[in-house]
Amino acid sequence: MTVLQLAFVILNLVAFATFVLTLGAVSVRAAAGEGPTMRRSPRAWDRRTAR
Repeated sequence: MTVLQLAFVILNLVAFATFVLTLGAVSVRAAAGEGPTMRRSPRAWDRRTAR
């Protein structure tokens, strides 16, 4: 594995981790009923994804 490939893999892992963390934070805030995500999204979308 070259240094470039290693750097690319590490960057991908970091990006994936931040993506998962932000998704988790948004879902927790939506479940608590607070935050701008709940107010901006339409109700049908909430019902479909709140399984």
